[in-house]
Amino acid sequence: MADAPKPPTGPDRRNAPGTPPPPVPPAAARAGDPDPDADLIAYLDGELDGAAARAVEARLASDPDARTKAEAYKKTFAMLDFLPKPEPSADFTTRTVTRLQPVVGSRSPSTSLPLATPVVAAPAGSAPVAPAVSQSGLASVQSTIVPAISRRLGWLGGLTWLLAGVVAAAGGYAAHAVLKPYVSPAPREPDELALSDLRVIEHLPLYLGVDDLDFLRQLDDPDLVSSDSPLFVVPAPVTMGTPAPAGAPARTETNRPEIPAATRDKLIAQFKSFPPARQQQLRQIDEQLHALPPADLEHFLRLLEGYAVWLDRLPDADRKEILTAPTPAARIEAVHQVHERAWRDSLPARVRDSFKHVADDKEKLRLVETWRQVERTRRDEWALARRQWDSVNTADRKPWPFSEPTLAKGVDEYIKTILKADITVKGEMPAGCRISRDEWLELKARAEAAQKDGKWFLYGLWIYQLANRHPYSPEPADKLPLTEPAQLPREFHQELRRKNLYVANEKRTTRGRWPEFALEVVDLAGKNGVRVPDALGPCRPGEFNATVNEFLSAKLIPRLTATERETLKKLEGKWPDYPKQVGALARKHDEPIPTVMLPGKPSLWSKYYSLTPRRP
Repeated sequence: MADAPKPPTGPDRRNAPGTPPPPVPPAAARAGDPDPDADLIAYLDGELDGAAARAVEARLASDPDARTKAEAYKKTFAMLDFLPKPEPSADFTTRTVTRLQPVVGSRSPSTSLPLATPVVAAPAGSAPVAPAVSQSGLASVQSTIVPAISRRLGWLGGLTWLLAGVVAAAGGYAAHAVLKPYVSPAPREPDELALSDLRVIEHLPLYLGVDDLDFLRQLDDPDLVSSDSPLFVVPAPVTMGTPAPAGAPARTETNRPEIPAATRDKLIAQFKSFPPARQQQLRQIDEQLHALPPADLEHFLRLLEGYAVWLDRLPDADRKEILTAPTPAARIEAVHQVHERAWRDSLPARVRDSFKHVADDKEKLRLVETWRQVERTRRDEWALARRQWDSVNTADRKPWPFSEPTLAKGVDEYIKTILKADITVKGEMPAGCRISRDEWLELKARAEAAQKDGKWFLYGLWIYQLANRHPYSPEPADKLPLTEPAQLPREFHQELRRKNLYVANEKRTTRGRWPEFALEVVDLAGKNGVRVPDALGPCRPGEFNATVNEFLSAKLIPRLTATERETLKKLEGKWPDYPKQVGALARKHDEPIPTVMLPGKPSLWSKYYSLTPRRP
């Protein structure tokens, strides 16, 4: 039995007789599976109609992943132009002819040529298989038959080959013209928008009056256009929507309201009308903003909204003065001047009249600062009241900490024992009170308003402000705190007297008050080069009163890190450095020091009664 023919291998395998046809892809693959990136690629190629293109633009504006993917596609497509193109070497033709000459010379005209493999009948019902021409056979045909035909045809054959060459050249030129847009895409037009510009377009109304992030930080001033400014109210949404209500999630890249197509087209046209330098400046502003942490980004977007609304409401002349300023410094100065004029115009008539009758410039400045301070106080109180609005606006509800009986009792004790400001006494302020007479009268008035009219929030706010103005230092355990000159160390006291820095019978405003008297002595000596004794007050563990010592050993020190303990250890024996560091660590770990600080978590006092922290 004859051996079965071996299946062909190599380059002729796919067309050889008897070779099974290549597998046909499934119908789903031939028809094209739904590709989520198909519209994106078509958009990049400019093949989508208006509605579909706007849908893709909306997706790019709201989906950071889609923008990243689109940028990757564009960069990939652009790299095709930089791929190396194969070029024949200079001696390619010479080497080819040299190799063909021996082949032609070794064959006689009668030599049989292996033109093709035998044709094998295809199985019934299948498509006929085309014969495959081997490479050696094709070379033999070209090297043997073509010269013979040329000799027979003579000049007619030469003309035929010439015409064939012309036709081939013309066909190649036409094919290149048709395929050029697909093989070598045209470079992007100068005014074509990049994908990253879509976010800039969306925020364009907010960026127009801004130079950079530093300029925006200078605008972050309660006296200008911050969210608590009396001249600032957010109206209808600009681009980022209305202010989020309390408790609502912050606006992010994925939950912004979509801009109408007509508005977006106008913004795109406006962006394209800017010079390239201004376009790049707007891109940098957008990049700087969106590189910030989410909380800071939300804060500055709100500030941008307020600034944009404020600009829009200005008279044309004032708005032009700001927008045409040549430098960022000149622009911020123009903002201050325009705001100052608007602020003065908003003052009551009687206040404006009193200002006109003042001739002295210093007195004018004093009046302006007084009015501004009154305005700041009112603004701050309203800003803080919004944090506890339910309890502030309800007569039968008290705000924290007065809503908790234990803490409310602790606040009363703090006023009596720490501030030394007993508000139950009638007549004059008690002796040894650590606050001023005006502060004591204000505290007494607010306490009465809280009891009669339920204004507990304003009472708590004033207590918190007094605690910050007059911080306390723990008292010593085994002796009285330093409040009189006679208690000073002898040599230190004599040195102060020799330099005429302190007279024993001189009336001092801090005498009889701890720690104000000791702090004043330390400051006076330090400014005049007198060495201060280390221990004017307790400055080591165990030297404080029993309550503070127990707090340090049981609560604070066990919670400190190794670095914090080392820092505190280095300050032992130094007053007031050591007790100040103890207070700072207690606030950091949110633990109130008994008999020293207000009762209740420091974080809650800050949450409900501190002013809005300024941004860095």
